Amino acid sequence: WSVNGYGAGSGDDIVLGLLEGSNTIVCSADDVFGGVTEAEITVVVDEEPNAGPSADAGGPLMVIEVDGSGFHYLDGSGTSDPDDMGYLSYDWNNVSQVSYGEDVNDYYLSMNCDEEIYGEGCGRFYVPSLETNSYVIMVAELDVEDPYGENDQDQITVVVTNENQAPEDTA
Repeated sequence: WSVNGYGAGSGDDIVLGLLEGSNTIVCSADDVFGGVTEAEITVVVDEEPNAGPSADAGGPLMVIEVDGSGFHYLDGSGTSDPDDMGYLSYDWNNVSQVSYGEDVNDYYLSMNCDEEIYGEGCGRFYVPSLETNSYVIMVAELDVEDPYGENDQDQITVVVTNENQAPEDTA
């Protein structure tokens, strides 16, 4: 057996891997007494239809008040794929971040979160405690890809502020 000029195996129980487009399959038979015959067919494999996914990073704005440090989560569960193949690749990235009141290292976004609790496509980032009157504005981007390499992105702006506390009575 050969497919498109390349040997593909032998025997009468063979599985052939075919590519999209035109494929020429040749079967050769030898009766061990010098008799050889060949048969050739052409099989056309149509491109599998695919509609790309639609990323959904949640609302356009997320405000987080912190009283100390801890992990916070992003929600990509609104993402959809019209083909509903059951498999999408998710990736969260911090594409822009500014801080006011104090210098804050860029937040690192990871996929290390429990989808059973936080939903499919969740992202996680660690927020250190902030000084009074400090805040951080981060643009987080969700990049979603289907098994065919089609992808889509969506962004959410995350504002992290310290929890407003009543002034201390110093009298």
